[in-house]
Amino acid sequence: MENQTQTPDEATQTLVNLGLTFLQAKVYLALNRLGTLSGRETAKAAKIAPQDVYRILTELQEKELVEKIIDRPNKYKPIPLKDGLLMFIQQRNKETTQLQQAIQEMIKQFEKTKNNNSKRETGNFALVPAKESLKKRAITLIETAKTSLNFMNEYQEGMIGHEIIFELEARAIDQGVTIKDILGKNKNKCEPPEIPSKFANLTARNPMFQVRYCQFPPPAILLIKDNKELLISTNSTTNMSQPYLWSNNPILVNVIQQWYDTMWEKCGQTQIPVCLTQNP
Repeated sequence: MENQTQTPDEATQTLVNLGLTFLQAKVYLALNRLGTLSGRETAKAAKIAPQDVYRILTELQEKELVEKIIDRPNKYKPIPLKDGLLMFIQQRNKETTQLQQAIQEMIKQFEKTKNNNSKRETGNFALVPAKESLKKRAITLIETAKTSLNFMNEYQEGMIGHEIIFELEARAIDQGVTIKDILGKNKNKCEPPEIPSKFANLTARNPMFQVRYCQFPPPAILLIKDNKELLISTNSTTNMSQPYLWSNNPILVNVIQQWYDTMWEKCGQTQIPVCLTQNP
């Protein structure tokens, strides 16, 4: 493979990338190429205007890349390119270290502010769109439950829902999560399909899975997780075609939980009510 040698333009651009201006890079390379030169000789070698060269040579002296030799006329001696590049790399490494420290401090201060703000927060609210977004949010609540899951739904829709999330609920029960479900009468019909086998499997896991049936339609479709988060329907439609309200506001969650507990006691039946039982 042939050796790739930088062109003068590429060498100049490398120095510019390391922090020199275009004219500073041209002068520094010209001095390294030809050695110690007077100001006029430097201007000619670097192909820049004489009126600019002394300002640039002064700037390179300040960067410790050029030494001024007192003579008649004064001459300028470059620091060897290898040493100059090493200086650039060391400076760049120093700047990178300082930047990393500044970033770490910024993150620390941000996290501190974030934590302080979190302590002042009273909770959040979000309107969750219907269907897929709603399904994902509900699944997340079920998967992250630690102690309890409280459901409320219409009987038939509730049966279908338990059939869909059976594996998630079974896993939650195995991890010690108590599940309670209030199932209410459908306003339009009283005859449900036969109890699905998976739902029957869940009810067999008492007392970890408990169900109560109500003779009236459910006031809302509801899911409460660990008494810390909730998902509640925004109208009485018993399906997922409507947006739902999600919240972890402790006051709202506590109020809804107390209301749910009251409904649980009100729906004290443990058997499917007569209205929900198929005719013989």
